[in-house]
Amino acid sequence: MIIFVVAALTAALGFFFSWVVYRAHRGSFLNRSFSASLFFLSCWIVCAHLNLLPADPSPTLVTWQYRTCYTLVTLAAGSFFLFGLGFLKGGSPGKKWLLGMVFAFLACALLNPLGLTLRQATYSQGIYRQVNGPLYPLFIAWETVFAGGALVLVWLKRGKSQGIERTRATYILTAFGLFVPTAIILAAVLPAIMERDVTSDYAFFLTAFPMSLTGYAILRHRFLDVRLAVRRAFSYLLTILLFGTPLIAAFLLSSYIWKDNPRAYLWVSACWLALAVAFTPAALRRTSRLASRLFFSGLYDEVELLHRFSSAATSRLDIREGMAEGLVTICDALGLQEILAVIPEEAAESRTWVLGARREGGMVRPVRHVDDRPSPLYRPLAEAVLLEEARKELSDEEEDAFLDEMRKKGLIAAFPISGHQGPLGTLLVGEKISRAGLDPMDLEFLSQLAERLSPYIENYRLSMLLLNRVEELGEIRKKLEESDRFKTDIINITAHEFRTPLTLLTGFSAALAARFQELPDEEKRDCLENIVWAGRRLNALLDQFVAAAALKSGKAELCPEKCDLRRILKEAVDSLEESERKRVYLETSGDGLAVTTDRRHLILALRSLLENGLRYSDENSPVILGAGRESGGVTVWVRDRGGGIPPEIVDSLFHPFTFLEEADKHRRGVGLGLHVVRLIAEALDMDIKVESQPGEGSTFRLLLKDSPIGRSGGPSAPRGVSARP
Repeated sequence: MIIFVVAALTAALGFFFSWVVYRAHRGSFLNRSFSASLFFLSCWIVCAHLNLLPADPSPTLVTWQYRTCYTLVTLAAGSFFLFGLGFLKGGSPGKKWLLGMVFAFLACALLNPLGLTLRQATYSQGIYRQVNGPLYPLFIAWETVFAGGALVLVWLKRGKSQGIERTRATYILTAFGLFVPTAIILAAVLPAIMERDVTSDYAFFLTAFPMSLTGYAILRHRFLDVRLAVRRAFSYLLTILLFGTPLIAAFLLSSYIWKDNPRAYLWVSACWLALAVAFTPAALRRTSRLASRLFFSGLYDEVELLHRFSSAATSRLDIREGMAEGLVTICDALGLQEILAVIPEEAAESRTWVLGARREGGMVRPVRHVDDRPSPLYRPLAEAVLLEEARKELSDEEEDAFLDEMRKKGLIAAFPISGHQGPLGTLLVGEKISRAGLDPMDLEFLSQLAERLSPYIENYRLSMLLLNRVEELGEIRKKLEESDRFKTDIINITAHEFRTPLTLLTGFSAALAARFQELPDEEKRDCLENIVWAGRRLNALLDQFVAAAALKSGKAELCPEKCDLRRILKEAVDSLEESERKRVYLETSGDGLAVTTDRRHLILALRSLLENGLRYSDENSPVILGAGRESGGVTVWVRDRGGGIPPEIVDSLFHPFTFLEEADKHRRGVGLGLHVVRLIAEALDMDIKVESQPGEGSTFRLLLKDSPIGRSGGPSAPRGVSARP
């Protein structure tokens, strides 16, 4: 009965590990397949000892007990083979492989209830006897292939893995490497020597060893909690012994002294309670430090350490600064020379960021800087890289350069930082100050830290993206506001430009109509002159709008003819108002100023340039309109002595509705003059040059080429506007 109880406890341990492994990651094929293997193995242990319950088990009971055990061990070996296959491939082996293997396992398992592997088994006086079936050798070979094949697959995985995966494979191989030969000795060698089977039962109990160690490997080294429990228990007991016991003794003593004075007893009790609340946390911290030195001095609480990192990372407005502060804690706790999180420019959407901590002069200091230099370390990783386990000869040049750079920088490990959208960066780990290597617990923790870093980096990326979008929206809003204000100014200016001549035209016409007989001839003449001026002004404004629309749409009718340029210059001056004509001086040199051009459009362009020069110069300063022959054609220029044009706005001068003054200081014009000049220059194949010095005036030059223009009526390809000081 004692053997059955021990077997039941061993099976219960197996069921427990099966449940824990399954709950750790339900969606993982590795966890599910190994959990199934543990479950069938635990059932096998229980079933193998059922014959111990009755006093004299019948041969039928023992025979079916054996057949059931054979079926369960077949399913356990098959599940373990699937685990090894998935472990090698890094996940599910695929639907076809899975269906084929399951079919083979079930077919082999069904041979046992049919009596093809075992005909009969008996148990009497602690001795097992069995009569094997015809397919028993096939059953043994099948089980050997399943179990041995699984170990071979794990061995292959260990050979191609690094870091944590290699450590897991080592745990599994160690566990089953010790279990299999021991089980063979107890179940086969010793019974053969002793001529009776009294040791095979103990082989079942040894299954607890591979189950525990493999479950430990699957669950990623969770035995850390046991050592922490020992440390914390000692800390709590020491706190009670050194602080709690004297405090309780003092409380009992004071209670005895003031037992007859209820008021004093109440005050003393309140004081002792306040002392306990105030000083117990400090006492617990001190005893925890002592316990960490006495028990497992190299141990750290990974959960608490990750929590401290998260608290530091979220404590700063700049998450990069917070991550650097958090990595200072990690560097100090693990005793590292440095630990750096590299966020390449692809992930940071700006420049390569290097965040972390470095030990300098015995102190751990945060590191946060931008590195624009290319480095092999800044490339994304698919899996963790351990320098001591890396292959010495690499066919990949990038991997070779990566490892060489790690050696130069004193780094011993690198972990990928990946998010939902792909690689985000790399966690680079330096040497330990003790010169010791990273143990499995360190590797597991650093892997978890790399996973913990990913949401913070993604949040940083999203915040930067959001900030950029906000800035873009702000710029768009600013442009829309400027556009709206610009349109309002244009409407106001255009309305003002048209309202002035219309008001004069309407007012003087109404005055003449109402008082024509009463007004003297001189006032009638003034009214008519104002009406004529208003009409000309309206006509000039309409000419600009009509010309701009026609030239822009390519519907302007060009009539090139041979013209005397001097006469064109004079007509352009005559089109101005009388007060303006007095300020314009003609300046021509030499003969040969005959050109072939469109007379009407050239006069319109010259008039726009003259009005522009008159508008932006002093009322008493002259404006020069000149012409002269140069190589390749004839140049016409308009020079004023105004305030000049800032160089940064020269390129925008010829845009429509462009003004050099604010809208509320605008004096005259609708902002189409220079735009029309450019459209006419394009249509007549002329070049425009602007020469300006702030405070000294501006000169606009038009180059009329000797080659005659076409008669297509549409503007030619836009020509550039050159500017020079």
